[in-house]
Amino acid sequence: MVIRTSYGTGGTVIGVEGPYVHLASDGREHPHFTIVYVPSERVCRHGKLDHNWINECVAVDGRILKLLEVNLDEVFIEDADTGRS
Repeated sequence: MVIRTSYGTGGTVIGVEGPYVHLASDGREHPHFTIVYVPSERVCRHGKLDHNWINECVAVDGRILKLLEVNLDEVFIEDADTGRS
């Protein structure tokens, strides 16, 4: 799976970690996950230094957003053949 972000990064997903739980100050629990990816051009020959992480991701109405509402970053799933979402 190939992803891109609203802030200009992206690559090929090599793992998804979690779920993790953020405990808010009001006691509510907010599950989130981490996407691990490498630059697509290095997917067949990557090492640990090529790993990138997008932390605190949440799924909301079919979108991948960041946990905190004030963060407007979004992750898009691309079509691997065309590079379009």
